[in-house]
Amino acid sequence: MVYGIQVNTIDVTNKLEAIETIYSCNSNWTDIEILVVAWSRKTLRDRKKVALLYVSVAELEQANRLIDAGMCWGNQLYDCEPFVGDCQVT
Repeated sequence: MVYGIQVNTIDVTNKLEAIETIYSCNSNWTDIEILVVAWSRKTLRDRKKVALLYVSVAELEQANRLIDAGMCWGNQLYDCEPFVGDCQVT
């Protein structure tokens, strides 16, 4: 998960283009393979302006590098955290 991204800056309807745009902002990611980028259904339903961006990568080591380094977007560095779909806040 990448925190605090403006929803209108990444169009995830064209996933390949969104992934290429993220790669272009993070040129040091030579060994990270992004599989999917997505907004949550709640983000889209509630038309949030700023939300969590879900970034799925190919391997656990790649996720750990994202967590350690963060993600650059729009000249800012954003924090990344792991997402576990089985955990639900109650």
